[in-house]
Amino acid sequence: MDLESYIGRYTGETRLQRLLLIARTTADDALAAQAFDMAEAQMKEDGNVNRYKEVFGGNNDEADQQQRQPSKSIDPDWITAAEASNRSARHVLQGRLSTAQSHLHKEAIRTAYLALAQQDSKTGELRDAMGSLLRATDYCTTRSQTAHISLLILELALGMENYAQVREYVTKVEHTLGGASSSASSNVAVAAAASGKEEVSIKLKIASGLQALAQRDYSAAAICFTNLCRTTTDTSKLSWPGVTCAEDIALYASLLALATQDRASILELSEHPEALELVPHMKELLSQWSRANYVKCMQAFTDEQPFLGDLYVSGPKRWPKLGQTLREKCLMEYLRPYQCVKLDTMSQLFPSIPNLQDTLVDLMGRGLIENAKLDCRTNVLYKTTASTKKTAVPPDLTAMEQRLLDDSHAMLIRLACLEYGLSVQDTKAPGRRRAAAAAAAAAYDGGDSSGDESDTPMLDADPLDSAANPEDMY
Repeated sequence: MDLESYIGRYTGETRLQRLLLIARTTADDALAAQAFDMAEAQMKEDGNVNRYKEVFGGNNDEADQQQRQPSKSIDPDWITAAEASNRSARHVLQGRLSTAQSHLHKEAIRTAYLALAQQDSKTGELRDAMGSLLRATDYCTTRSQTAHISLLILELALGMENYAQVREYVTKVEHTLGGASSSASSNVAVAAAASGKEEVSIKLKIASGLQALAQRDYSAAAICFTNLCRTTTDTSKLSWPGVTCAEDIALYASLLALATQDRASILELSEHPEALELVPHMKELLSQWSRANYVKCMQAFTDEQPFLGDLYVSGPKRWPKLGQTLREKCLMEYLRPYQCVKLDTMSQLFPSIPNLQDTLVDLMGRGLIENAKLDCRTNVLYKTTASTKKTAVPPDLTAMEQRLLDDSHAMLIRLACLEYGLSVQDTKAPGRRRAAAAAAAAAYDGGDSSGDESDTPMLDADPLDSAANPEDMY
């Protein structure tokens, strides 16, 4: 890895963070020593005393202490001199701000706040720098000034990993650009506004995509980065040295397209003439994917640190989740055209997966592999046909169905009784039936005199309407 050419694409806090990430995560001792030396040189040049103490003074947290540490010791003389120089520079800048405020000059106040923010950002006082930028927005007189300071706030918020503020200012600047496009009048103003608006709009999409990627919203990030690669013909417009570069945008677009998008979108991206020319290895990987060569793709995603130094897809906090998503996508795409697959064959094709059976069970449990069954005795994965889901039946229709079934059942009983001569015909007239029932009740009461209380016979409420046939009950 040519560290100097790689790190030359970035500036400011992003450059320093990438150098430290490379130094702490690489397995190459020589590369780590070079990265620590370049980071130390930048810290001393900028007067970043706080970060210097953190890296070389052993003031790291528990997670950083488990990674590689620099072999150099801290330089107390430089710390003393740098702290004095920083205090002097900040005192001068605060004096300029006080002078501008005393004259009530908005442009001078805004410039003074921007100078303070730049000084604080260089020296590692990121919170103070953010406060100065936020106060500078109150003294903007044009929409372009507001957009410029908002981009500085976005750059600083990304460096601080304050993604809530990134979302807020992306929305705010989009609203500002919408108002600016409707207020331009002359042709020259319209052309200048269109050029500036395009540049700012690209940076807003980059910031939105990085925010989604950092929060593991891979689908939203893929949409942002793939659209940028397809629609931006001039790749130099994708460069934002304080945040990222054009090569990174192409890398994110290809990786996230593989992780979240369908085959048609991946083919469209891989065949784009200018989308992936900055990352030829990723273009080759997309070509292998389009040929269904998932074994090659799986091999590319098995390394622990495949993209060394990247703040958004590399490192112990970023790559494990994204790498797992990519490997799972390879397995699902491999299984898609088959109805049954032997696990022994898959183990030979994907030796990087330590326990293939547990991985498949996990994918089936999460619903990523649908309508599949695993035969653990024969080690074969079967796919079944999708079962049709029953639609919800209205309660009225269910009641009517049950009533029709009951009527049909009663009619069948009646027909069976008629067929076998089991129908009982009552030959008595209705009046005689009523008299016979009364006589039977009187005889029952007269015949049973052993008890003190007489029993009440059970009679039909209306003998005329009594049901003679089973189907008459319904």
